[in-house]
Amino acid sequence: KNFGFVKKGEQVKILYPFTNTGNQPLIISDAKVECSCTKVIFPKEPVQAGKYGTIEVLFDTTPTYDRQDRMVEVISNDPKSPHKLRYKGVVLK
Repeated sequence: KNFGFVKKGEQVKILYPFTNTGNQPLIISDAKVECSCTKVIFPKEPVQAGKYGTIEVLFDTTPTYDRQDRMVEVISNDPKSPHKLRYKGVVLK
């Protein structure tokens, strides 16, 4: 997702809605980030088959500037795990 242009020091909130299309509960166990400027909030409870959930990425722009292109790896019990979430944008001074 592209968060566009923001001023240095702003906190960017990016939502990644998803659906569990499997036939078993989806259990997200971890999320790996590239830097301490990124925090990830994910469902702690299993997401039942056919149900929806949201992963929230919070990006603190205080220590960054210029073009940003970041990746979050979401670890779960999905056989295709890990899934990568990408976000990018420009932090203005």
